[in-house]
Amino acid sequence: MWPVFGSIRRDMLDHVMVLNDQHLTRLLTEYVSYDHRFCTRLSLDMDCPETRAIEPPEAGQVIAVPEVGGPHHHHEWQAA
Repeated sequence: MWPVFGSIRRDMLDHVMVLNDQHLTRLLTEYVSYDHRFCTRLSLDMDCPETRAIEPPEAGQVIAVPEVGGPHHHHEWQAA
């Protein structure tokens, strides 16, 4: 369980200023959602806890979508 706290500190709390307990709760909720949707795990054969479909390359460009208030991003194809 302890590595989780280190990840939260390094990945999120070192990059944002927490304003109050409601703000911290919102940030933690967003971080856990981001982590389960986009962060891969070795124990899951480099898949995420919430599996997602592989997006085929489309004509267009790849864009970065901010997550957790901005310090993290996921990438997806932008429709042409």
